[in-house]
Amino acid sequence: MCSSDLHFKRSADQVYRPHPSGNGVQELIFVDFVDPKTTAYQEVQELDKLNKKMAECLDDFNQTSKVKMDLVLFASFISHICRVIRVLRLPLGNALLVGVGGSGRKSTTIMATFVADYNLFQIEITKGYGLNEWHDDMRKLLMGSGMLGKIQVFLFPDTQIQNETFLEEVSSILNTGEVPNLYGNEEKMEIMEKCSKAANAAGKFTAGEVFAYYVEACRRNTHIVLAMSPIGAAFRNRLRAFPSLVNCCTIDWFMDWPADALSTVASQFLAQIEMEDKVRNSVVKVMVDCQLVVTELTDKYRSEAKRHFYVTPSSYLELINSFTAMLKNQRRLVQQAKWRYDVGLEKIADAASQVAALQKELEDLQPVLESSAKETSEIIARVEVEKAGADEQQIVVEEAAKGANAQAEEASIIKADCEKDLEAAMPALEAAVEALSKLSKADLTEVKMMKTPSAGVL
Repeated sequence: MCSSDLHFKRSADQVYRPHPSGNGVQELIFVDFVDPKTTAYQEVQELDKLNKKMAECLDDFNQTSKVKMDLVLFASFISHICRVIRVLRLPLGNALLVGVGGSGRKSTTIMATFVADYNLFQIEITKGYGLNEWHDDMRKLLMGSGMLGKIQVFLFPDTQIQNETFLEEVSSILNTGEVPNLYGNEEKMEIMEKCSKAANAAGKFTAGEVFAYYVEACRRNTHIVLAMSPIGAAFRNRLRAFPSLVNCCTIDWFMDWPADALSTVASQFLAQIEMEDKVRNSVVKVMVDCQLVVTELTDKYRSEAKRHFYVTPSSYLELINSFTAMLKNQRRLVQQAKWRYDVGLEKIADAASQVAALQKELEDLQPVLESSAKETSEIIARVEVEKAGADEQQIVVEEAAKGANAQAEEASIIKADCEKDLEAAMPALEAAVEALSKLSKADLTEVKMMKTPSAGVL
């Protein structure tokens, strides 16, 4: 008898529905949080309702959390969230999430814890983090679960295993719900004080019974989710060393993202970039093909060379980020070149308009220039005529100057002669002046009385 006939009382064709894409059948998903009218664990008839509900939960988480998560809710990711929620709902439900880095194990746990309305507990690895800090965190975790009654989900990835003792004590919590020698006397007294009332109500009265009640509460309210990578020998060695990691946990394998998941992720990231839908769809198809082809090549490489090469979802996200960064850079360069061309065209257009304005101005000034040229020609002709007359007058002036120069030379000669005669007459003149100064009134009277002056007087 088919398993579907045994468990579902229906044939396989009636249980499995065709996939919306038309390829294969739709995965069976059972949840208890889609229908707001009931919390019954039931099958999701319409995946669109589940997707819508998960999107609402993601929005609520981002509104209430300090750290926002930009997640792409594709089908396989939602399926992992539902599996982890189902594990967390179980009594003593713990999970071991196995997948390579970047496969979404941490995001799955955070979303599952939020949807289940539990408290998420994580440790913070610092530079000096050691066993003392680890024990402080474990006391805080277990006392919150057992003493305060909080339902907590402890997310512990393998990247935080600083010491193998950490994993050993986690294994102890999975097995027994406690870590040996974790509490001091003060913590034990506080546990007895806080838990005695509830333990007494349950019929536990002695100190050992009260502490056992506390340990059982820790085990009941603490759900551990381990996120480990299968790469290397460390994973195998840890499972062999601590069997409780397998015996006390439900294993969920995070395999390679399917093609529809790759397409959804690329479409959501590229939706923020402005481009035509046809181009965007082609780019998405190329990215999906690249990831799938590289994955196939790694399988071929492993079979031929016996060596492993892992293509993780982080590699795919890096591909998308590299493409978007390169596209933005190239668009920036093209935009700068376009801006330079636009500025050049504006300058050319501006120069053309200025040349046209100057051409028009020259055309308007052409008659004035012609008139001015004509007047200038007339003035030049008149100046040439006047220049010819001036040249003739200059010749006359030059001849007159030659005559004046000759007369000046003659006058100079006459002057020289006069000056010579003057020099000769000057002594006589001076003697006459001197004699005149010596005349007296009687001499004048004597001269006047002369009827006939002598030759010397004359």
